[in-house]
Amino acid sequence: MPPNTCSDAKKTRKQKYQNGNHLRSNNDALYNLELLILHNHSSRPIMMSLSRQRQSDAGLVSFSLLGDRGENVEHSEIVSHIEQFGYCIVEDVIPAEDVDDVRRQVVAAQRAHHEQAEAELAKTRARGHRIGVQGVGLLKQAINATRCFAPFLADERILGVAESFFGEFVRISCTDCLINHPGNQRGYWHADWPFNATNATHVKAPYPDAMMHISSIWMLTHFGEDNGATFVLPGSHRFENNPAAGGVEGIDEDAPQPDQRQATGPAGSVLLYDSRLWHAVAPNRSDEPRVALIIRYAPWWLNLTPTMRGTPDHQRMVLETGGKNYDAIPIRSDVFNMLPDNVKPLYRHWVMP
Repeated sequence: MPPNTCSDAKKTRKQKYQNGNHLRSNNDALYNLELLILHNHSSRPIMMSLSRQRQSDAGLVSFSLLGDRGENVEHSEIVSHIEQFGYCIVEDVIPAEDVDDVRRQVVAAQRAHHEQAEAELAKTRARGHRIGVQGVGLLKQAINATRCFAPFLADERILGVAESFFGEFVRISCTDCLINHPGNQRGYWHADWPFNATNATHVKAPYPDAMMHISSIWMLTHFGEDNGATFVLPGSHRFENNPAAGGVEGIDEDAPQPDQRQATGPAGSVLLYDSRLWHAVAPNRSDEPRVALIIRYAPWWLNLTPTMRGTPDHQRMVLETGGKNYDAIPIRSDVFNMLPDNVKPLYRHWVMP
């Protein structure tokens, strides 16, 4: 039964946070999605097999959805599952015959810039900010160092979904590389910009129930439980806040959640998710690095200037406040000129003058 008054609504919302069931949906049920795997390389339409397993201890419903291999994956299928659960995994975005070469080039680029990236992170931490995770290598705007992955950025299953949410004129707002080395620390629960309150620029909670940004993690090695597949909390994209800055009563941002899942998949897959989704870096307990690209897609109406180094908004909102931000380095014009024609529109806003 819905609450009768504003006071009752506030009390109900507090109880849901404490119970871990604060999903905004018609029935306020928290659904757990193991994985939605969507494949390509066949002319047959997708066939979905659905199995439900009752979890009597939690009173929750767990879904496992597997797509038959098919090129004609309906965007509405992906969109509806992102809307309901917050994420899905799309396989074979980078074909198996290409992914090893892409990984090698991305790793080489990150290694070449590793010391500079670590120095920047150290400066931010010295100002008292929590940023990154120990044991995770970073390369911002990796496309300035290697264009090996550029041909895949406009994949219809990824860009098409973004356009289904945002309409035309979608832009890429982030192209970073992350390498989780063996033994890396676990990260804290957070949502991505503009919903991470540890950033100088962020949307204030309670959040409107609207998608503003799509994040994606491109798996350049397989993602398994052993090597640190990203932790996700299904359904959390519908919550009114996230615990990154300690803003959710009764939730420890560093502690595991009982309904957390790990987003596993083979190399070449893409974890596509609503930027509001709670997620966290998982420890890599294997002997090999786990390599990924972080690529985000934004609508034309989302103001990205606070995230772009060198702009007046970045100067005013981040540097002059002593804050930290999800930010990006502009694209060099020579790099932009060599991008595939169907990818250039995604980066025009980032090009250095």
